[in-house]
Amino acid sequence: MRSAGSKGVFDVHYWNTTESHYAQCALSGVKGKMDFEAIRRTPVPSGALREMWEYLGRGEWKVTKV
Repeated sequence: MRSAGSKGVFDVHYWNTTESHYAQCALSGVKGKMDFEAIRRTPVPSGALREMWEYLGRGEWKVTKV
């Protein structure tokens, strides 16, 4: 599921048979400490993973588990 341009904390929710992930996506350097704190504070289902995906350019992404 995707909600690009959303005003919520997460832009993407993806899952497989064993894991559920909630991700915020942004250009590298755009999101700060407050954004990471918002991700940590936002409730997600038990066992789900929270991630920050930062686009570095040239097709490269940095994924941080929050």
